Amino acid sequence: SCNFDRLTIGNTDFCDRILEIASKYNFNRRHMILEITEETFVYNRGNACHNTKVLSEAGFSLALDDFGSGYASFRNLIEYHVTHLKLDRSMLALFDTADGVTLLQGIITAAHSLGVTVLMEGVETFEQLERARTLDIDLVQGFMFSRVVPQIELDRVRKRLEQRLANGILPEGATTFAD
Repeated sequence: SCNFDRLTIGNTDFCDRILEIASKYNFNRRHMILEITEETFVYNRGNACHNTKVLSEAGFSLALDDFGSGYASFRNLIEYHVTHLKLDRSMLALFDTADGVTLLQGIITAAHSLGVTVLMEGVETFEQLERARTLDIDLVQGFMFSRVVPQIELDRVRKRLEQRLANGILPEGATTFAD
């Protein structure tokens, strides 16, 4: 994943730069997620929408990052050709009230109706993970799984996990490989 603010995505040469860089590597573009951050309200909306359409058609995945904070809106799900919706960690507080859960269910249902994968950011406890599961959130990320690590450490962790999975050893607490 790579994060870009809407100001950057709205630049007229943004698509050309991304496509030029991607052309130097052989990979499935769906695995490259371009995350749109919502740090600014002022940007070229027309260019941003056009650029995300071009990049989506070129095979890239697009995520609306930090949804629930800043300037994100439901309209962005359609305009930006989003494949992933990343719920901001501040939305974990909605787990604590009936109204909050109702709001989250509505957001998740709307996203799923559009074919968008929903990810909850900031999951740090087993209780938060279980609540995310009950709400049909597709993916979670957070310090419960790992703190930020250097690339070399990430490679070691990935290799160790791949070896365990190849040997049929499930992660702690998992009941299936999908867990």
